[in-house]
Amino acid sequence: MVRRIRQACGASTAAKENNQHRHHGTSKDDQIGNLFTRGLNGPEISRLIGTDHSFVYRRLRALKLI
Repeated sequence: MVRRIRQACGASTAAKENNQHRHHGTSKDDQIGNLFTRGLNGPEISRLIGTDHSFVYRRLRALKLI
């Protein structure tokens, strides 16, 4: 029983550390918005951030930029 509690505590601290590492840098939405305001269109943005163009168009619509 004690071992399971220790494992659970260790897993939760490891998960918190992993989550902290994910949030460095700008989000995809920020990157897409910045590139769109610079005058780039969907295919150029998708090539620069490394995703498919349908994802970029969905995010542009969600951000109400198009």
